[in-house]
Amino acid sequence: MKARWYAALLCLAIPGSIALADDMASSGPYITTGDFDLLFNFDVFNIASFLPNGVGARYWISDAVAIRGGVQFATVDQTLTAPAGETAGSQSATTIGITGGVEYHLTQTQISPYIGGEVNFTSTSVSSTPVAEAGAAQITTSDPTAGVTINGNYYQGGLMLGVGGLAGVEFFVTKGVSLGAEYRLGWDLKSLYNQTSPSATAAGNINSFGLSSSGGLTVSIKF
Repeated sequence: MKARWYAALLCLAIPGSIALADDMASSGPYITTGDFDLLFNFDVFNIASFLPNGVGARYWISDAVAIRGGVQFATVDQTLTAPAGETAGSQSATTIGITGGVEYHLTQTQISPYIGGEVNFTSTSVSSTPVAEAGAAQITTSDPTAGVTINGNYYQGGLMLGVGGLAGVEFFVTKGVSLGAEYRLGWDLKSLYNQTSPSATAAGNINSFGLSSSGGLTVSIKF
């Protein structure tokens, strides 16, 4: 008789234990040491700012700290319309770069705020071909010192080193997928490339130092 009661209790306890284990797994922790994530970054303000769109990876060295790195690539172009009888012009810009940083998460829960910092290195090349009058030769200038504006964004050819801090919050849709939003504030050191064209070459580089800020969205997929 007792054996039957024990068997009945086991039949009830085992499914209950499994359900409890499932609940614990679904409730966290969402961050553990040794996790590896693939990151997709989207700059929501300006593709030419501190961290343009890119893809990267993140590795958790502890339950609260992760190191991250990534590569970025962006290219834009625009046709300059011309009046009848004239030749249309064009403008283009291409940015490539690498970034590395660290995140410190305040919690391991489904909604996890964090702070951190990163270093970013980018190279931007610009080309400009103005509209030409009928019969006139078109002159293409590489990395014009004045820069170009394409789709409302401003570009200058040169090298940029960015160093800054960041703060954000990450929401785990599941343990394997999360969405993050972060704000970055930092300092940029930019060295412009020499302007070159068939008609003239600007002598020497121009260096500048300034403050930058941007906001970004991140999609993370865990492996």
